Order: sequence, then C-alpha cells, then structure tokens
Amino acid sequence: MFHKKLHVPAKAMLFGEYAVLQNFPAVAITFYHYSFQINVNIKKSFHMKENKVFIKSSFSSYGTFFDQLLHPWLNLLVGYDVEIEILQSFPPSLGFGSSSAIIAGVSLALYEFFYDHKNIVEEAEFWKYVRKSIVCVQGKGSGYDVGVQLASIFNSNKNVDCWSFENNQPVPVLKKLNVPYNLLKHYGCFLKTNIYSDTKKMLSTQKNNFAQQHGELSLHFLKNYSLQNIEELMYKSLSI
Repeated sequence: MFHKKLHVPAKAMLFGEYAVLQNFPAVAITFYHYSFQINVNIKKSFHMKENKVFIKSSFSSYGTFFDQLLHPWLNLLVGYDVEIEILQSFPPSLGFGSSSAIIAGVSLALYEFFYDHKNIVEEAEFWKYVRKSIVCVQGKGSGYDVGVQLASIFNSNKNVDCWSFENNQPVPVLKKLNVPYNLLKHYGCFLKTNIYSDTKKMLSTQKNNFAQQHGELSLHFLKNYSLQNIEELMYKSLSI
C-alpha cells in the first residue's frame, strides 16, 4: 500500500490580484502557522475494474469537491482504492487557500504514486492534471495558490516564504524571493472582511485596466522589497 503524509501551508497573495490571469507575476507568501495535514493511502482494489474513494475529515462537508478534484485522474484510478484523510486544517473563510491546499496535496500524492518522478513541480504532465482539477473545482484560475503551496512543500524553511508565480504554459514559473525573514514578519496582517468579488465580472467591467494596475504593483515590488516600498504599494492597492 502506498502512503503519503503531507503538510501543506497556508498562502496569502500580496500583489497581482487578477493581474496573474493577464500574464503578470503574482506575489504571495506561504506560512506554516496555518496548514493542512493530509494523508493519502492508495491500494489495489478487490474489484479490478472499479475504484472507491474514502474521505475522512472532520473539517467540512465537501460534497462533490473530491469528485471534481479526482476527475482528471479517473482513468488511472481504475483498480485502486484511495483514502484521503485530513487530520489538520484551517477554515475556508480565512481565504488562506483551503481548497488549493487539498488540490496541491492530493495531486502531489497521486502523481508520485503513478509516475514516481522527482521534479514534480517542473513537469508539464503534472501541471496538466493540476490545471484540469482546478477547472473542475473552480471553473477557472491561474493556479498560483496551488503553485506556491507546492513550491513551499519542496523548498521551504517551514516558516514564512515569499514567492513569485507567472502563469506560463504548460509549466508556470515559480521563484522563491530572497526576502529576509526579519523583513517578512513585518509585512502586515490580514483582515477578515467577508467581502468577496466576482473575478469574471470584475475583469469584464474593468477590462484590462484593473488587472494592469495590480500587475504593475507586482513588478514594482519585485524590484524593491523594502518596508517603505511595500507600504507605498499597499496604499496604491487600496486606491485601485
């Protein structure tokens, strides 16, 4: 039986909101103060032409979430039983990437089982599955949240890290930014506002101007990580 245990960190976007869909870089941080702990077990099924998926979680009732996530994998899963257990989680209302954490963790485990490759995050075939899962679950998205959470699993000090994500095809460009931790910890706080926006509507009404302005903030940040600069950029973001 294959067993994979994963800790997937929370994420928060700093700059590049909506702009990441217009080929601007998104800037995000990952942090293990909040995280998902996911266990994935895979074994041969007694019914070789069928498969069963077992979900163990006290976190939330996902309904069809896992059916949608696993849809791109159905052909490979024939003849296998999959057990997905969520042992630790954080509330979706925080906006720290609960759905993307599960997509990242489960996709990573499945790809490792079926393909047994090393540089998973750099492989086009892996991203084909991830992008299909994102489409099935969310309808549309750049995958920046899944990307930075995966990058953090492979290349993190398990504390706080800053990343840039570019939505290239077929493999996104992910870079760990050399922002010192003593600077990162002053980057601010995140407030729960219960305000949600419709990405498709926002982009259609604002055309490219809204995304363009947010994208320019990302580019300015990538040139200068200083606290003074980030404060100025935050004020500009609020004005947008």
